[in-house]
Amino acid sequence: MNPQGKKFAPPSFTKLMAIVVWLFGAMLTYVFLGEAAGDMLDFVPLVALSLGTQIVLTLGQSPIWVSRAGKNTPQIVFMSTFCLVLDVIINFGGAIDVTSKLQVVDSVRDIFATFFGTTPSWPTWVSGIIALIVSAAIAGLPEYLYNLDNK
Repeated sequence: MNPQGKKFAPPSFTKLMAIVVWLFGAMLTYVFLGEAAGDMLDFVPLVALSLGTQIVLTLGQSPIWVSRAGKNTPQIVFMSTFCLVLDVIINFGGAIDVTSKLQVVDSVRDIFATFFGTTPSWPTWVSGIIALIVSAAIAGLPEYLYNLDNK
């Protein structure tokens, strides 16, 4: 029991999945910051910076995801939106590496061959749109999943 006399309940499946998605976002932040820093940071400082950045961005954007009636001032809304956009941009920097290679993934090639009778070939901007969608989902999905049980 905890000090309030309540039994400890393990986190729900949706909360665990929120943490998994959040860690994936932290990994994309690591990729982005690793590319931006070049050889300036070793592994441990880069991991610490990535986790710290992800924590700050998550806390900064939390007013968007948690309803606090009457407490959202324009300044908080602006900063929260800024943190969300920055999170999406950072995620994009990591996600674009993955989405640019989708054309050579066997399952994507099989889907195109089965349904379109061809191999996938699309311009770079299509990979960019896919990366942007993935980036936005990774930025917002952890908070959504984490709070899903509270609704």
